[in-house]
Amino acid sequence: MTESTAGFALQDICVLGGIITDFICYVDKEPASGETVLASDFSQGFGGKGANQCIMAARMGASCHMVGKVGSDPNGVETLQNFENHLVNKDSVEVDSSSHTGVATISVEKSSGKNRIIVAQGANKNVDAFFIGSHSSAFENCRVTLAGMEVMQDAVIEALRRAKNFKRTTILNPAPAPNGFNQELFNLADVLCPNESEAAKLVGKPTDFIKSVEDAKQVARDLRKYGAKTIIITLGEMGCIAMAEGSENIFHVEVPPVNAIDTTGAGDCFCGCLAFFMARFPKLALEEKIRRSCAVASVSVQKRGTQLSFPRKEELPAELFQ
Repeated sequence: MTESTAGFALQDICVLGGIITDFICYVDKEPASGETVLASDFSQGFGGKGANQCIMAARMGASCHMVGKVGSDPNGVETLQNFENHLVNKDSVEVDSSSHTGVATISVEKSSGKNRIIVAQGANKNVDAFFIGSHSSAFENCRVTLAGMEVMQDAVIEALRRAKNFKRTTILNPAPAPNGFNQELFNLADVLCPNESEAAKLVGKPTDFIKSVEDAKQVARDLRKYGAKTIIITLGEMGCIAMAEGSENIFHVEVPPVNAIDTTGAGDCFCGCLAFFMARFPKLALEEKIRRSCAVASVSVQKRGTQLSFPRKEELPAELFQ
């Protein structure tokens, strides 16, 4: 790789987003209001949408640069070591002694593998536009910037502005979709990649509006009216729909049927893979990038955990990398 800027070899992907520790309980059914249920199993692992996406891209073989904050607690120490173990550049991950490392409580239903998640942002709430200004080189020195919404919205806007100024490719995963979404983000993102509930919320519809591929296509058309360029909406077991920039054609990518054990992190797995294929295979057709990313995400849901379920390059078919 000879491409460089300011004397530095370009890395593949810069990720701005949440860094969180996951506490996962596996239950037979979700509790009703006021009800207590006993979990059949428990696990603790590394999480946060941004960190998950970064680790997935690194496991695919990408060179990655993480941007965010952890607390000065054992969870933060272990998280930094996890980045190091995956050869992720953590120069832009600051330790914030004023807060705790973000945490998520997650329940997973055994019958469906579907999850419910509550996040306490912790140090992630202190990732703002000023912080981004201190780490501008991260966005200059990476081909693709992937950003999510578990940090302050002004940080996401500033990061994507800087990446665009450096003529880098930008991907926005608007998760969780905030109230008061700044519509400048539609123009700053080369690729907008929400799931079905996030996409519906962005266009002012109920979060449970999308129940079919046709519903998703309708929302994609609405997103285009707001100024979104390339639009990819992930639909879980229904796959994805996508509309490329400059085209009104919407195509549907199906996913292979699998026995889903735990869907936690599947969307992050998809986004990390998408960023990988955009950075390493820029000439590959969009539909093929999506198909390959779906294939990897389908592998991840067949194991428990978040990052623990993410496959490594050597565990995947070689044709995904050709």
